[in-house]
Amino acid sequence: MPSINNIDMKKLTFTIVIASLFLFFSCSKDNETSSAGTSGALGVTGSGIYYKFAGGYGYYDLRSGRNITEIFKSNIVDKYDVSWDNQKLLVAWAKRPYGQYQTDYLQFTYLPMLEKKSGAATSDDDFEKRKINSFDFNGYDVGGSGGVGFFLSPDERFVAVQAKKSTGYNDDNPASILDRSSGRLLKEFNIDGYEPHRINIVGWSSAGELFLSVDNELIKASESNNWRMTYVKKIPFNDIEMLNMNPQGTQFVFRRGDKHIWLYDIQEDSHYQVTTSKVDGITDARTYYSGGERLPSFSPDGKYIAFTGQPRHSAVPYAYDPAVFGTAVAINMLIIIENNGKTRDLDADNDGTIFYPKDGKYPISAEERLIWR
Repeated sequence: MPSINNIDMKKLTFTIVIASLFLFFSCSKDNETSSAGTSGALGVTGSGIYYKFAGGYGYYDLRSGRNITEIFKSNIVDKYDVSWDNQKLLVAWAKRPYGQYQTDYLQFTYLPMLEKKSGAATSDDDFEKRKINSFDFNGYDVGGSGGVGFFLSPDERFVAVQAKKSTGYNDDNPASILDRSSGRLLKEFNIDGYEPHRINIVGWSSAGELFLSVDNELIKASESNNWRMTYVKKIPFNDIEMLNMNPQGTQFVFRRGDKHIWLYDIQEDSHYQVTTSKVDGITDARTYYSGGERLPSFSPDGKYIAFTGQPRHSAVPYAYDPAVFGTAVAINMLIIIENNGKTRDLDADNDGTIFYPKDGKYPISAEERLIWR
């Protein structure tokens, strides 16, 4: 039988854990009265997460719990990135001669960050009016070969871009490095025996190294090494997609063929399954079909992972409200968990360690790349 001292120590430990979870994940429950959506924040891990849904580009403020559904909405912007200091925006859109269907080239525009309010830029002309600079690139369908598209370097001097070539339609451009101020091509990454679309951009590290992948093998390049490619490591799985990395360049997250998120640490040469859930043959009437989890992204300090998924109805009571989302739809919700080496079951009851950002009482729907700044 346990002693009183042991019981008291367990109670103390449990109290500390609960207090810590309240600080970081201060609300997995609904906030019915506030439009902020959550009563707490994750401000220690960055200021917010940018996401796209239904053609609009939104922002969830982790400090206040406020969701802004559309910082801007554009019919022409194809992809975008946000500077590491959260102060600048880089957008790209397809340009074509009048009357032609085929895209002729991409235009990149670099501008100050838009005001954090819905409808901050409602006209495509606003990008041109506010620009710091812009340049053209011989490509279209950014990230169309399977990659994300483009990434702004931490010092904002370079753009790593992946796109299809305009000249010689439907040919792939190699992953390339561009000078951000002029658009000058600095490097094209080619490997003998590999088609260009097999070389995918993963992202930049805070040290200014660009990581790329060839299937499940990681390579890196940097200005200090004249953009020469250096072999890094082989991820021990052959069924990876949606590969992303922490800013420190030490851990990589990805979706596997089981439709769940996994993590690989190149320093420890170790891996673990980050998420699990029912993905096929669901008979529970409270849930719609789940396609598993997607689009993993690290917090700036690497301590948290954001992704999208479709958890059980009871975990997020208003996730499938027909009045908002229709009667037969499976939406991908924004979800945040701590990167602590543990597998989180999204079908289990939430113990307070899974954070569902909300807009009022409703979960936030997101698609495409999540950008945490």
